[in-house]
Amino acid sequence: EWAIALGNPLGLFDVSHQPTATAGIISGYDLDFGLKESGHVYQDMIQTDASINPGNSGGPLIDLNGNIIGINTTLMGEGSGVGFAIPITRVLSIVDELIDNGYVERGWLGVGIQTMTPALFTAFNITSIKSGVLINMVRPNSPAEMGGMTQGDIVIQFDGKKIHDTASFQRMVDESQVGKIVDLNVLRSGLKKKLHIKIGEINS
Repeated sequence: EWAIALGNPLGLFDVSHQPTATAGIISGYDLDFGLKESGHVYQDMIQTDASINPGNSGGPLIDLNGNIIGINTTLMGEGSGVGFAIPITRVLSIVDELIDNGYVERGWLGVGIQTMTPALFTAFNITSIKSGVLINMVRPNSPAEMGGMTQGDIVIQFDGKKIHDTASFQRMVDESQVGKIVDLNVLRSGLKKKLHIKIGEINS
């Protein structure tokens, strides 16, 4: 679908008193990626080739009917003309949190993770499970440590939901209510084990 990115690149809005516009298409959605230069991790993003120039971030991405479908956020330096926007549904949920609480609350476990690959499953001699995430680090005094999680655990379910990769796992943790006790099904030394972990707050 066609999309239009509105914004204020290079301060041009201050000069012309109107935002600038670039047009393109929606070239992908539900995308997760990280930027090496900043270390930021982005999830569930809309990809567009409507130019999101420096200064366009924060402006709306709209469809041809004038509906706001996202908020322009960043561009990919390695890919010419590739930009990303936060979906409007996610933006509205954040706005609701800001109105209700004055801040955005994000769940936290305190672990390092990596996606389980076929090679890793083979190395662990596991054939019955096809997806999950490997816990490669547990922070001291974190919710994960206090809940009994250890390095080498393979998380296969979180709060009753199957884990596919690191992005889906991180999203589930982020969106969990702080203080909620969740059940995690893990494989430890080839055996299934259920943990009960109280979700912490990412800034705690």
